[in-house]
Amino acid sequence: MILRQRLAFGLAGVLALVFVFLAAWRRLNFDEALVLRAGVLELAGADTAPAFLMPWTLAVGALAAAVGDPGRLFLLARLAAAVPVLALLAVAFLRSGLSGTRLAAAGALTLAQAAFVAHGFEFRYDTAILLGLLAVTAALASADRPWPALAGVALAWLALHHLKGLYFAAVLSIWAVAVLRRRRGALGRCAAAAAGLMLVWGIGLASAGLGGRWLETLRQFGALSREVSRVSLAESLGAVFARDLAWWTLVLGGLVAVFGVARRAALGAGERALLMPAGAALLFVVLHPHAWAYMLALPAPFLAGLVALHLPHAGESAGGRRLWLAAGVLGLLLQAVVLHRSPLAPWRGALAAPRAPMVEVLRGLRAAARPGERVLDPAGLVYFLPPCNREWYVDGLFAEKVRRGTWMSELAKGLPADCTWVVATYRLQAVPPAALAIVRDEFRFFPSGIGLRYPDPAGSARSTLAPLGGEAVLDNYW
Repeated sequence: MILRQRLAFGLAGVLALVFVFLAAWRRLNFDEALVLRAGVLELAGADTAPAFLMPWTLAVGALAAAVGDPGRLFLLARLAAAVPVLALLAVAFLRSGLSGTRLAAAGALTLAQAAFVAHGFEFRYDTAILLGLLAVTAALASADRPWPALAGVALAWLALHHLKGLYFAAVLSIWAVAVLRRRRGALGRCAAAAAGLMLVWGIGLASAGLGGRWLETLRQFGALSREVSRVSLAESLGAVFARDLAWWTLVLGGLVAVFGVARRAALGAGERALLMPAGAALLFVVLHPHAWAYMLALPAPFLAGLVALHLPHAGESAGGRRLWLAAGVLGLLLQAVVLHRSPLAPWRGALAAPRAPMVEVLRGLRAAARPGERVLDPAGLVYFLPPCNREWYVDGLFAEKVRRGTWMSELAKGLPADCTWVVATYRLQAVPPAALAIVRDEFRFFPSGIGLRYPDPAGSARSTLAPLGGEAVLDNYW
């Protein structure tokens, strides 16, 4: 028993260390670049689109203002995401009744899920939502000892982060009322804490003149959600489930065990505490018009906790243990042999994508750029230069609006004369054809994917462009 517990904690500890290492090592996902550049633009009061204002983006933007070097900035932003996630993960599990081997198993299962390995440490705004979900779980998991003030702060925090956060805040508020109404004064403390955070946010926005931008964020993305074409889950997430089939097989076993218990007796507080955020996160995946792989990182900790709660006890029959083992082995065989999806792929993929080359390119560009120069960068990697156009951002959803002529319409006539730099990521191909024609005719590209207007507007050879001479590295991490 002691040996098994030590092995479980050893595995969880190793995976946690690898998680932090990958946070420091791996290159950025473009959704992180969106948060970073949007935060910088919002703090500068720039009239750009889309509006993307929330506490997390402002915090990342403020970090960028304080840290000049891209390498240090990325490292600090990643650690500011990864370390709190791990800490709140442990607190939420402990408060849900997990201890000993089960606690370690829940941590290890969470840190073994492909989506969590890929996206759990990124400083995208979804990490702010993950932190809110874990905090709500920690606050409400113990029916006898709830933390109403933390629940209120966490729910308000969720509500302030985009439409997705509003959805989670609304759904989990029902759970909070159900738990806290049984204790005298708990609902009042929860509401007061939530109102306090909302008031601080409102005062901060008003003093900075940003109140309209927050409302515009909700309006723009609400309209976008109604405009985009719906993609089936089989098309959007079929391959994602396949690469993690063994993990989802174990989760299915855990859910079957949970519902089996529910048929015989009331679920325990810990089971309810994990089931509520897991169900809300999975429902969001179903409701979203185009589900993405990173969305599966949100339910991962809670599903892993449910599996750990229902692993066979040491004194139970060997048949139960063999059933769980068979489910895991079957999932691995199907995943590796039939679908040819290695369970080690998430770690191999991350190790093969270091951030150092991307950092060197951005350092070189930052040193070479002159004051007042602007960049065409629909991904947002070059966060330290202003954009060439107001509607600067494009992803798979906004690309539909570009094709309809309702986004980036100012580029339909070409590029402004003071647009000096271009970043040749795959998203550049989504901008209007007239702008692309000027890019082809008037820009010269370095092997790194950075393009400079020709002849050089600075009027002389740039002495700090050497770091831009490496191989193309400005790719998204999927």
